[in-house]
Formats: sequence, structure tokens, C-alpha cells
Amino acid sequence: MADSEEKNTTGEAQPETPAGPTAMIVRTNAGGLREVLKGPDGKFVKKQRGMPETREVTRLIRNILNAPVANEDGKIDRKGKKAITLMVENIIKIATYDGSDSKAMMAAVQAFEALMLRAHGKPKANEEEAEALQLSGVKYVVIQAPELPNPEVVDASKIKAPIQPSFLNDVEFLPPDRNKE
Repeated sequence: MADSEEKNTTGEAQPETPAGPTAMIVRTNAGGLREVLKGPDGKFVKKQRGMPETREVTRLIRNILNAPVANEDGKIDRKGKKAITLMVENIIKIATYDGSDSKAMMAAVQAFEALMLRAHGKPKANEEEAEALQLSGVKYVVIQAPELPNPEVVDASKIKAPIQPSFLNDVEFLPPDRNKE
């Protein structure tokens, strides 16, 4: 037998190739450690990144809105105005100023509303809105079948034909003529 045809007789299990990527920790040039992924073919692959959690995004937006903004001279002062304060001032200016560019004003108001909704959530609905939400949408009604006067099941072959009076033997009934009055 040739070496290539020999089988493993030492009893050691051959390592199987993993189906998915394998995580490895490698040393970087700076001396730190980093986790990388290698695919089944031995090449490096990118990490799958999931969506960030909602709490993290909300926290990030709140931090940005509460961050101090640079003054006119370009310096950031901790006690200076916050981004949210400037936005509110701009909304007030837009609401009180009779400007010519109405589309820009509407866009600024919509952007402010979207930011506030994302950062602070939807305000609690009052009683009227809550009642309207409960009644809107699909409404179904259950109707109970009426009770029958005689709930017993009767065989159709046992029903007798109605008896006609003898004076109606030679009478022919015609439908009423609706065209004549």
C-alpha cells in the first residue's frame, strides 16, 4: 500500500472541518489581543454584526441631545447651551417668525418631532385617544341562532301535504298583473 492509501490505524480521530467560522485570538502589531474569525476554507472572514439594542440607540441619542454645543468663538463650555436647547429655541423662532421658506420650516419641525419621539418615546394617550384606539379597526359581532319553536328534527318523508279545501279544486291561481292599476 502506498502512504496516501494508508488509513489511520493509531486510533486517533481525524479533526473535522467546522461548518461555520472559527473564532481565534491573535496578537496585533501593537501587542494587544484581538479576536478574528476564520472560515472553513482557512481564510479570514468578517464578523456578523447584529442590530444595536434599542436601549443603546436611545442612550446614544439622549447623550447627543444633551451634549454641549460650541459657542460663537468655537469653544465648548460645559455650562454652555445644549443641543436640545438650541433645537427648542429654533422651533420657537420658526413658530413665531413669518419667514418665506415654509418647506425648510416644516422640515425642521418634523426633524425635531422625530428626534423627540425617538429620544423620549410617545407621550401617553389621553382617555379619548385610548377609547378611539380600542374602537378602531375590525369589530366583530357574534349573533346567537334563534331558538326554534319545535327543536325536534322531523323526517321529510313523514310530512303530509297540506289539505286543500274542496271548493278550490277547479280554481286556477294567476299571478297578479302588476302593469295594470
